[in-house]
Amino acid sequence: MTAPVQTLTRVTTEYHSVEDRVRLSGQLGDGTVTVIWMTGNLLGRLVPELIRWLEAAGQNVPRAAVFHSFKQERARSQLEQQLPVKAADASSTWLATAVDLRKSPTGVRLVFRNPEQAQQLALDLAPVPLRQWLNMLLQAYTRAQWSLAVWPEWMREQQAAMATPAPQALH
Repeated sequence: MTAPVQTLTRVTTEYHSVEDRVRLSGQLGDGTVTVIWMTGNLLGRLVPELIRWLEAAGQNVPRAAVFHSFKQERARSQLEQQLPVKAADASSTWLATAVDLRKSPTGVRLVFRNPEQAQQLALDLAPVPLRQWLNMLLQAYTRAQWSLAVWPEWMREQQAAMATPAPQALH
């Protein structure tokens, strides 16, 4: 019988230019920190699945793109500032080579895995935290200058609007 998968309670998501990868610095319930690296290729397969799960919740809503854009902005505004999980405190660092995605009506469970190193950790996300994490991933994609083709238009437009500085009045 295999041991139960440990679950991350907090994560800090950052793009690391030297590695050209996304670094998840995750904290477990006991305070242990682990760093999980994810390639753009792996994320390029994961992101569309997560978006499909979110979009399924609003598929019968008129103007679904507006609905999702509003939900995304609301999730962003609800994100509470916290101290980041420090990668320097990690007791282990490994590359995720696979992600198992388990969907339920109340959220998703991501199980990051590296079978060769016998590593695996889970991250449970309800809809609002999932939207918040997707915002962070989109920021990482933008910093990395990776193709945004995997992202829906309603998220790309929102990201572009955030990156555009507000016009200033001149007197």
